[in-house]
Amino acid sequence: GKVLNYYAKKGIALMHLEAASVKKGDDILITGPTTGAVYVQAQEIWVDDKPSKLAKKNSQITVQSTEKLRKNDKVFVIREKKET
Repeated sequence: GKVLNYYAKKGIALMHLEAASVKKGDDILITGPTTGAVYVQAQEIWVDDKPSKLAKKNSQITVQSTEKLRKNDKVFVIREKKET
């Protein structure tokens, strides 16, 4: 996904999920040319101004981040690889 906006006073990032869902407790990697690499754990996810345990693909969510993020930073969900 990507970062749509970052609200510095509240330390909250608005993100759009493009390819995967995010559940509470997932680790997220945010990267960008100025931002570098920032790891965030989705301790609390908000979807449509309501707390949620799961955010599905193609939804907009807000997640807390103490690091400054920038518009259009890339968002990746980190998951363990499943062995087949």
